[in-house]
Amino acid sequence: MKKWIWLITLAIILVASFSVLELGKDYFGKSYLDTIDFDNDLSFFENSLIALELDPLDAEDVGAVTQEQIEEYRTRYGTLSEQIQSIQNQYTTDIEEATANGNSSVEKILTEERDTKIEAIRSNFADDNIVKEKIIAERKNGLEKTIQELNRQKLSFKEDYDYFVYNLIDLDTGKTFEKGELTNNPYFKKEYTPGNPLSMDSEYFYGSEVQSTEFELPLSDANFEGIIQIDRKLLSESFNGSLFDHFIFTKYMLYVMAGLAVGGIVLLLTKLPFNRVWFTDLPLNGKWSNLPLEARLFLLVLTVFLALPYGSGKFINTLQYSWSDNMLRYGSSLVWQFILAIAFIALAIIQVIWMLNFYKDWQHLEHDIKNSSLFNSFKTASQAFLKKSIGIQMLILLFVVFTWGMGTMAMVFVREVIIIWIPTTLFIGIPVLLFTMNRFGYLNILMRIRLKWQTAV
Repeated sequence: MKKWIWLITLAIILVASFSVLELGKDYFGKSYLDTIDFDNDLSFFENSLIALELDPLDAEDVGAVTQEQIEEYRTRYGTLSEQIQSIQNQYTTDIEEATANGNSSVEKILTEERDTKIEAIRSNFADDNIVKEKIIAERKNGLEKTIQELNRQKLSFKEDYDYFVYNLIDLDTGKTFEKGELTNNPYFKKEYTPGNPLSMDSEYFYGSEVQSTEFELPLSDANFEGIIQIDRKLLSESFNGSLFDHFIFTKYMLYVMAGLAVGGIVLLLTKLPFNRVWFTDLPLNGKWSNLPLEARLFLLVLTVFLALPYGSGKFINTLQYSWSDNMLRYGSSLVWQFILAIAFIALAIIQVIWMLNFYKDWQHLEHDIKNSSLFNSFKTASQAFLKKSIGIQMLILLFVVFTWGMGTMAMVFVREVIIIWIPTTLFIGIPVLLFTMNRFGYLNILMRIRLKWQTAV
């Protein structure tokens, strides 16, 4: 019984130690306010607050129109002659058809419509003010759509960040903005001064998912002084409260892991000293010892791979990244991952003990290596180079076959590779293959002659 308690205790120590070493630096001595999640959340709130509440976009904020932008607008669809030719091409067929059918009224309408568009294009190239007015109108239309989208975002913003309270003053206008009541003992507090004001520092809100204009929307240049606070109770009840709860849970779990590791080490040093016979006398050790070296190494590597990335690593990932308000489901998943990690690591520990005991005599290890299938395969393969030309030819053949196969696979995904694959196959692949097969044919003839000679003797 002692051996299993010792084994499980050591496995728990290792799993707990891996967890603490991996995550401890991000949780011990820290609060949720020290996390990257909170930093990103606060930055998003500050910029959203300005963009949606304190200094929202105005439909008249179209910005200045530069000469470069005027030229870009004019030539957006080509030069003057190209645009005129394009319009004429669009109407030529319809006008000719109306003329052939004797439908003069349709012909007149189409001709006037074509000439109006051509004249509009000519005016774009003749008068900067006309182009400027069109650009401004286009921007205003885009701004209105952007403002509508931002107004839709404002509703979810107020709901998701209800745990923030603030009292802020616009340094330029003196206007005051308030939400909630400031307290003397908040969970979080940030003060803004004229020397270090609240200002917009991100263009996230005017990204592709919001921006409906062809020009870059201006960032707010407003600055605010005052205080922003977070109410802890409101934070726990909010949409982002789960992040806060998850951080606290993970932090306490790591304290538990650290306690398990320390307690386990004390137990092993005082009450459960290691006895190798516990594991070397196991019936399974005899079957394991009869396996070839390659099989023993394969089982050990496989178990370690399952123990670290899949066992311990999966437990750490579940603890750090997975979270659910359903504590029964989340807790059972975490416990199951912990048990799996202990089981895999325990299997790895047993095999390490067996391996160290089996090869405590280095001559035994040397003997097993020399008689292993892998060593003999390398030894046999080296015979191919007794005559270097044959060995080199074999390597060339393997390289050509490998490259040929890779090229064929690449051609399936990138059709353009066929331009290289066909000439390479014709002038390199097939000649090398035929040459090598020819050489092996000579070798086969020699082997047949030798066999006949041996039979005759």
